[in-house]
Amino acid sequence: MKFKSIIGYLFLSIFLLFAFSCSSSSSENDEPTNTTESNVGNHEKLTVKTLADRTVRIYWGFDNQWHKLTNAADWPKWNYVRENLTGFYTNFIDMWDMAFQNSKSAEETCSALYNTFKNKYCFFETSMETAVNAAATGYNNAISDKRSLDYLTNAGFNVDYTSLNYMTVADKANCQSRISLLQSYDGTRKCFYLCGPWCFNGNITNDDSAVEMSKWGDGIETDGPLGYWYANQGSMKECSYSIVKYMTKLNKVAAIMLAPYDAGVSGYSAPANFLGVSKDCVLSHEDNKAAPDIWTLWMYGSGGLELFPESTTNASGETTPSNSATGVAFWLIKHMNEFPSLTLSAETKTTYGINNSGNTYNITIEKGKTIQLPIIINNSNCPQIELAPVIRAALDSQNANWQITFKINGKDVSEDMIFNGGLNFISSYRLSKSRSITLTAELTPLKSSVNTTIDFEVMSNLVNTTNKKILMTLNLNSK
Repeated sequence: MKFKSIIGYLFLSIFLLFAFSCSSSSSENDEPTNTTESNVGNHEKLTVKTLADRTVRIYWGFDNQWHKLTNAADWPKWNYVRENLTGFYTNFIDMWDMAFQNSKSAEETCSALYNTFKNKYCFFETSMETAVNAAATGYNNAISDKRSLDYLTNAGFNVDYTSLNYMTVADKANCQSRISLLQSYDGTRKCFYLCGPWCFNGNITNDDSAVEMSKWGDGIETDGPLGYWYANQGSMKECSYSIVKYMTKLNKVAAIMLAPYDAGVSGYSAPANFLGVSKDCVLSHEDNKAAPDIWTLWMYGSGGLELFPESTTNASGETTPSNSATGVAFWLIKHMNEFPSLTLSAETKTTYGINNSGNTYNITIEKGKTIQLPIIINNSNCPQIELAPVIRAALDSQNANWQITFKINGKDVSEDMIFNGGLNFISSYRLSKSRSITLTAELTPLKSSVNTTIDFEVMSNLVNTTNKKILMTLNLNSK
């Protein structure tokens, strides 16, 4: 009996190990959607997955700076940002100022802002706080929210997102009524629970009230004073990652805010550190596989931060994002949208007798012989912008006659490149002026006189997969 039990235990262990290994994936993305089957010569038949279409959204606003933003004479100082932002960001305090502390009418100002931004979307933030100030007009409630939405939508803005701060479970009915208003007044839109990620001891799920409130609307927007990010106040960083992941689990949306406010933190100041700390926030979310679909840049607590310019030209002739309110937006939009370059060196082309027309390379390889083809990937098109593309090797139907693998520094990355939607160039693979990546394609024809094609499809970022193009094609022939 003891011998049979041991045998049974061994069979059970082998079965469980096999089942687990079949259900696991080495993908860095964990977001495959469409699937087909492919039989590459050195792999058994595996499923080819492609990533869901995602488009990142970036909203930006600077409180009380409406007339500088709408001054056409200043537009050349921030044309790229102005033309490529998803839309304008504002909140209930800024809208009160626009209505009651403004040299022009709120209607005129909103109309001028509408004409300033190429893309006509708007993100409106409000609060369960009852007053902006003690003035007779300083109330904050459903009536003032309607007034703000009227100003924005009458000017032509599509207010597609809103957020609501200072909700409490004890006031659930009123909070849900306000959410409903924000979702449906003057149009249809999403409404998020706005919260401080430094409040939950490193994980949103540590707080039962926050978990409940996050389910009332369409997702979560974080408050984002970067002084707190710099100091990791209350484990803000870890909690921010947890918010994105938790919202993904609930099939809701996360919006992460970048705000220049120092929050009283020593060692950080917006005029010196806003760009650098913003970069750290964005790249750290990517590295922790918590990249959100929405970034909100709200310039409260600016502490002397300059509005312009969005960029300058350095001594090497490179366009460099400025440490300014528009400079951070410039860097972020570029980071999400720019493509790397994929090239073969002149030496590689000579070694293997490769000819090319543009980005299409023709290569002939003897049957049974393996060549190692180093493909250089860098951000030479925009050296001052760090890039985190997703790169996929799309193979045609003839690939079963070929053995194809991809390696970086000796590590096999073939499954991500071919089968798991693409390799995400984050962490040690992220591209910068000081870091290019060599992707080595190992190519072996298993038969003579067979052709195959590899298209390198590049998506600019994991949260911007709709922005994609083929940057290199290898036409392979065997002899």
